[in-house]
Amino acid sequence: MLITVTFLLTVSLFIVNDAYAQIIVASNDSYVSNGIDGELADTNFGDTEQLIVGTQSDREESRVFIKFDLSDISPGNLKRATLRLYHVSTTGNADQYLGIHKVETKWHELYTDNSNSGLTWSTQPKINQGPLVIFQPGQQGQAWTEIEITPLAVEWLSGQPNFGIAIVKEYNLTDSGTCIYEFSSKESDHKYRRPILKLIIERESNSIVGK
Repeated sequence: MLITVTFLLTVSLFIVNDAYAQIIVASNDSYVSNGIDGELADTNFGDTEQLIVGTQSDREESRVFIKFDLSDISPGNLKRATLRLYHVSTTGNADQYLGIHKVETKWHELYTDNSNSGLTWSTQPKINQGPLVIFQPGQQGQAWTEIEITPLAVEWLSGQPNFGIAIVKEYNLTDSGTCIYEFSSKESDHKYRRPILKLIIERESNSIVGK
């Protein structure tokens, strides 16, 4: 097996086998929060090193938005697509389940000079009501969380609009008021902890493949 790793916006793993991995670092990510009394509804968190999702005291909710640029990826024969998030910590009881939803409209991570509205609770895009998958990060932090999102990646690679994913609270096992999960964002000083999408693609020949 021969493996070559190049850390750029995308990371290509060259594997002499029946498949190869293409690893994509998030191109855009942020979170939004309404604040306990709505005071954070117009705040943009696009330049922070963390992604926050969950609820605090049943009144404040936070959601995460992530996008991966797949424009340079050949559709190929995709076998699996796995979202990898570095779980930094959990605050409160880890009884909350999260859902990954398809985002259906455009959003912008930061405010820009051409009058694009930066992502906030007030400007958050429309998301599909039904979650693609539901997962629970758990109490233990400082570890990777992996979630398979193959059907969504197949849609993007087939030419359907790619506005990314939203990670939102689905439900709690108990009535506890606070459960907040923190993940590393692409702005993290630890570049190996940034959100990535790992694509496993079947090779078409016995030669080494790469970009």
